[in-house]
Amino acid sequence: LNGGKRPGSGRVGGGKIPVVVGGAAAVGREGERRQLLQVEERVREVQARVGRYEEMAARHAKDKVTLAAVQHKLAAAREELRRVQGGRDSAHSSMAKQEALRKWTKF
Repeated sequence: LNGGKRPGSGRVGGGKIPVVVGGAAAVGREGERRQLLQVEERVREVQARVGRYEEMAARHAKDKVTLAAVQHKLAAAREELRRVQGGRDSAHSSMAKQEALRKWTKF
């Protein structure tokens, strides 16, 4: 009838008005730092998973079936770790460049 919309869903953002403290630049920096923390947390999670899979591989070295499954998961986790670390490095360098630019544009 009405395009699949529920009643009251026409409001943007749920009707809440965002509060900006410190200007748009401060919100941007805070968001970048928060995003960096999330990336760091993801790297730690994946590193822990890789460590657990390495321990499992050492424990099940004599069981060929289990070892093959663990090695498959270990290889996937290592690939994910490389990808996540690359994203972290990119985010760190991007934030450093932006902070350096802000520092020089103040004058």
